[in-house]
Amino acid sequence: VSNECNILYFRPMNFIPATAIALLVFLNPIISAQPNGQEQLKDKLSLEILVQSGGKKSAEQMFNRILIGAPPAVRQKLLDRFEIDELMVQLASVYTKRFSVKELEDILKHYQTPIGKSFAKKRPAMVALSMKAGQDYMQKKMAGLQVDLPKPGPKKDDPLKIAIALTEASGETAATAETIDLMLDSLKKTNPPLAKRMGELIIAADMNLLGAKAMADTFTAKEMQAMIDFFRTPTGQKLAKHTPAIMRESGQAGEKYFQSKLRP
Repeated sequence: VSNECNILYFRPMNFIPATAIALLVFLNPIISAQPNGQEQLKDKLSLEILVQSGGKKSAEQMFNRILIGAPPAVRQKLLDRFEIDELMVQLASVYTKRFSVKELEDILKHYQTPIGKSFAKKRPAMVALSMKAGQDYMQKKMAGLQVDLPKPGPKKDDPLKIAIALTEASGETAATAETIDLMLDSLKKTNPPLAKRMGELIIAADMNLLGAKAMADTFTAKEMQAMIDFFRTPTGQKLAKHTPAIMRESGQAGEKYFQSKLRP
């Protein structure tokens, strides 16, 4: 399950502010010291953001992928113990600890717009495309085969070009590089030779390009441009700035969550 979690967290956007599907983080002392009423409101807003942004559906998708690769005994234990709403409550703290009530309201309002709703609805399909592209990429790399990467067209309104701009504006570009480093560091503890081999093969820029292609194949140019516009707002810029940390803590906390469900 640990390795499967690492693979699943490998592709962001998914977790784009969306992005975010992030899994379990505990509130720090400063946050926990704030008034309970305000914290309860922030928790409520964060949970609603996860639903409206498609984060909850993506978490369910992730869980189903873990089940597919899990041994029968592990699969049954997870089916008996996993609670998506429990996971969402824990996940909400990723946002609660970082954003004010006003900022959370801004994020929620964005996902309640027609464009935001459409983006969230299509997001699970984009995540699936992105994961498949990443897996195909690694299989070819490990086999020593050539990988044909997509290339943006010359026109300003080229979908892939807009998608690349979105990955940069959302903070995903920086998050991908950090996610790869964390995955390799974790792998070094259990399989140093494989970690070294993968470190030589995986190129962060390639992974971002594949993720952008999945976005371009899923969303319209209008939807992607609307997301870019959101990330240019003060709240959007803050969200993008925290995306690498959100993804990092999400991966670590997600693995911890599933391990807790597998204890006797």
